[in-house]
Amino acid sequence: MITFLGKQTFISRFGDASFVCMATDELKISKNQLLKRISKPIKVDKEEIFFRVLIGKVYFPQDGLEVKDIIKSLDLSIQLNKCRKRFPSQKEIGEQELIQRVKLENEITMALKKNQFELFLQPKVLWKEKKIKGAEALLRWTHPRYGAVSPVDFIPIAEETGLIIEMGEWVFEEVCKVLQKWKNNKHSR
Repeated sequence: MITFLGKQTFISRFGDASFVCMATDELKISKNQLLKRISKPIKVDKEEIFFRVLIGKVYFPQDGLEVKDIIKSLDLSIQLNKCRKRFPSQKEIGEQELIQRVKLENEITMALKKNQFELFLQPKVLWKEKKIKGAEALLRWTHPRYGAVSPVDFIPIAEETGLIIEMGEWVFEEVCKVLQKWKNNKHSR
């Protein structure tokens, strides 16, 4: 790594799968060159292992004087780069919209942790037979500050980021609870 990053570079593990590279000068390699080198698969016991790499860049002191501020700026830079991969053209999506999308992604994560989502079941009715055929699960989000957030706004972001899997699991669990409740009420009559 030092051969292509430079001698005045320090690399350290920062988390489970996070590394920080600190340099005293501008790196001698571009972000794309670095991504290309790091993203190459490695072989372990005849198997190729691929890495998903996200890069953020911050400058001291412009992006923060305290370590916590620099880390916060770095996290935002990584999130913005992740969004730019999805929306590479600045004409397609502006900087402020990127920041809003990152904020909304974080809000969705918090909403899942704080149970801000609600489930509504909409019956599917066979009118001629006058029977309920099934139900459609509708996910709704009432944000504590912003009020009702349209699924049109949060579902696409959840799909793009993979949060949709956690949402789907939550919906499945909630539907099972409702069905069990209905079953218990039916037998208690």
